[in-house]
Parts: sequence; structure tokens; C-alpha cells
Amino acid sequence: MEENKEAVKDNLKKMSVEIAEQYEQLGTAHAVMSARHLLPNKTDAIIVLNDDTPPVKPQTLKKLITINTETEADVTLLTACLDKPRGYGRISSFVEG
Repeated sequence: MEENKEAVKDNLKKMSVEIAEQYEQLGTAHAVMSARHLLPNKTDAIIVLNDDTPPVKPQTLKKLITINTETEADVTLLTACLDKPRGYGRISSFVEG
């Protein structure tokens, strides 16, 4: 897990970001709460990346923020279709038809 943290920091070092660390693993909402002290009056967007997420390129995150801003969405979700998704969280889709 330490190597994942360092990889995230390396990918973000050229961007103007602050990193908050969640020391107790109490879920995603708790992770966002761990960063709450960094948020007031500083940002219009919050990106939540799980530790077990496949690597995400900085340009992908920039595009995600752009789409969120341009559409004025409350939430923008990035997903991936993987050949071997074992070990990652799932997003289920329901197609009516």
C-alpha cells in the first residue's frame, strides 16, 4: 500500500494539489472527511480515488474535472472496463429492455 501512495504522489507532483491521508481505513466517506480541513473555500471539485484503483493518468483526471465543470454536475464518475477486474470494486449496470 505504501508503494501505491508514493505512485499517486509521483503522478500528482506537477499538479497544484494538496494530499490528505486517511490513517484509519473506515471507508470512502471517512476518507473525504479526513480531507475536510483542506476544502473550505479552496475548490469547486473533489476527486476521490480508491487505493485499489488501476493507475489513472493525470490528463484523465483533468478531463474528468473539465467535464464535471462544463456540465455543472453534482457528481461525475469515472469507470473502466477491465479484462481481469478481480480485486477491484464493481459498478453494476442495469439495462432495461
